[in-house]
Amino acid sequence: MRHIIAAFLAWLFIPTVAFADAGGFERWYIVEVDGRKAGWAREAETPSENNTITSTSELHFKFQRMGQDSNVTVATRFIESAGGDLLEMNATQRLGAEEVSDTYTFIHGIASYEVRHVTETVGGKREETLKWPEGEWLAPSAARRLVAQRLAEGADTITYSTLDPSAGLTVASLTLRIVDRNAVVDAAGKTIPAIEWAVSNSLMPGVVGRDFVDSRGVPVRSELNFGGMKMVMLASEKEAAQSEFSPPEMMARTLVKPEGKPIVNARGVKHAVFVLSMSDGSDMPDVPSVGAQIAERLDAKRVRVSVLRGRLSEEPAGPDSPDDPALRASTMITSNDKWVRDLAQRCGIGLMEEGDERFSDSLTRSLMLRAVSCVQAHIDEETLGVGFATAAEVARTGRGDCTEHAVLLAAILRAAGIPTRVVSGVVHVNDDQGEGVFGYHMWALSRALTQPPSWLDVDAAILPTSPPLKGIGVDATHIALATSTMADGEMINSMAALVGLLGRLRIEVIEAD
Repeated sequence: MRHIIAAFLAWLFIPTVAFADAGGFERWYIVEVDGRKAGWAREAETPSENNTITSTSELHFKFQRMGQDSNVTVATRFIESAGGDLLEMNATQRLGAEEVSDTYTFIHGIASYEVRHVTETVGGKREETLKWPEGEWLAPSAARRLVAQRLAEGADTITYSTLDPSAGLTVASLTLRIVDRNAVVDAAGKTIPAIEWAVSNSLMPGVVGRDFVDSRGVPVRSELNFGGMKMVMLASEKEAAQSEFSPPEMMARTLVKPEGKPIVNARGVKHAVFVLSMSDGSDMPDVPSVGAQIAERLDAKRVRVSVLRGRLSEEPAGPDSPDDPALRASTMITSNDKWVRDLAQRCGIGLMEEGDERFSDSLTRSLMLRAVSCVQAHIDEETLGVGFATAAEVARTGRGDCTEHAVLLAAILRAAGIPTRVVSGVVHVNDDQGEGVFGYHMWALSRALTQPPSWLDVDAAILPTSPPLKGIGVDATHIALATSTMADGEMINSMAALVGLLGRLRIEVIEAD
């Protein structure tokens, strides 16, 4: 659930389009879920004496998962010139106990442009040079000026592109379509005349939000239906925004009650067939064929998924080099962290050094099994109260649930030289009433060094019974919905694919053997 919350935060933290008052502004918002307060947000724009403009946003979000509190904090900062050139942007996130900061400095050269990226965590600092984002895009203050100008001209549709530092250097395209110029909206205890916009964001295809803005384009209410829940941001005074509240329960409402044949002893299921569709009758998004799973589109509204425990995917393995994103360290998959590498060595897992030869397939599988046992033993406090922690944090604390199992397992396998991605999907579990449901889950997908190389599912949080592969692989109730290397900037983009499924996914069980 927490990695899906991260995708929701990406929606909120695309730079808000609002008229910029001369001399800057500061605005406060209450965040609600289905009418209950779940946090607060703040945005501000401040001009400086050196002819630059700083735009800042922050969001503090609290929710419960089966009665346990989780806290998420995300803040962004943009510095741009008065002419609209982006000079620096930063995202600081606390999805776990530790803070992660990503700073992007834009170097405006004479012949070429580049971006210097610095990631800072408790485990240290990592620096790299990246390519300039392609296409035409605007910094926040420049985007606000464009929207204000187009609004004054009477435009019915406004389109622009921008960046979100929590999504790295991926350019996000936004489309604002005016639905009603004479709307009325309730905010901060007042009835306010407003303009209603429908907002589409390329980072979340198929998801449309509603913004209500005043005549200058200042947001007074923003709405997003997300996972069967209605997320709302309301303009507020600072004191009301920061007042205490009891967080809402969010996990239970994302569970999917399956239809069709019953599933008995889910952990022992070796072969299963499902038909996925959308409960509202809309088109079903694409589903990947990876690891144990083969996905076949039946028509625009249905996808047939067949899962065979231990099946290796025929997906191309990609480059076999240290530059493979499935092998590199990232902010989340901190395979180069000292704590992660020390943990791997204590578990008897050999670490890859530069120039090492590739392992044999049998050794690879042995290392996978050893890594699963290592992660299971190390995470000795199973809790839903941790945010989306990095592998480095989990190596230090030994706390978390499926997301923490997945990132730590991926980091240890990468440290051993085994390319590994993470998988976001659903798995059959029992809810608090003891009824069989599908809940959102995360596990790993590692490259087995067969010929040709193929990918194998590995789950350290939920182990199957009767393993045909000596303890690795997953039971056939695991349904993959998205995969990611968790490269910097990719996490939000890959998780965004799940947003449109929340509260709308329908699962029909055809077979479960």
